Amino acid sequence: MKSLSTYVLVILINAILALADWQFRSRPDLSPPRLNITIPATKEVAPGYIFVTPYPSFADSGTLKPEQPGAYIFRNDGDLIWSSLGYLGGWIGNLQVARYKGQAVLQAFQGTINPFHGHGYGTAVLLDQGYRHIKTVQSQDSKLISIHEFRIIDERTALFEIYQPVVYDLTAYGGEKDGWIVDGIFQGAHRFQRGQTREQVN
Repeated sequence: MKSLSTYVLVILINAILALADWQFRSRPDLSPPRLNITIPATKEVAPGYIFVTPYPSFADSGTLKPEQPGAYIFRNDGDLIWSSLGYLGGWIGNLQVARYKGQAVLQAFQGTINPFHGHGYGTAVLLDQGYRHIKTVQSQDSKLISIHEFRIIDERTALFEIYQPVVYDLTAYGGEKDGWIVDGIFQGAHRFQRGQTREQVN
């Protein structure tokens, strides 16, 4: 006859595994979102992978959030290929494929986000085909990098947008004469109207 401690141990193990929806026996710590694909997009899109970066709602309702926010890659049929948990941290956005030194890499923004102002606080990250960290890219003077605009050009140079608060007359919009807006400045390989610095990824 099994002891009470054995039953308690089995119950605890089952409770822990149930938190991960029993999706992956090899990684019971993962609980990725499930895609409910009822109409496969076989004619409308090219075959490939689905990149998803779910995050909690800004409504702060406590219920509108994924079990594990992060970055995920799925097959077209909804099967999980990769989870960013353990590779990237914080709020993840702008997950996509790029080219770096002749190789396909993953790029993503990692950090946190201020939902009131819409600013990201973090860095852009490059991962190789084995999901290993290659580079972390940040702006000069540690200015806030945009969570969206980031591109590798000539396979070596990062072009991205940073946030630049500036004083602006907002009286025409019902605001203050000495109000503040956020100007977008590009740092990168080319000279733009307001950007004049060059950031090398390597």
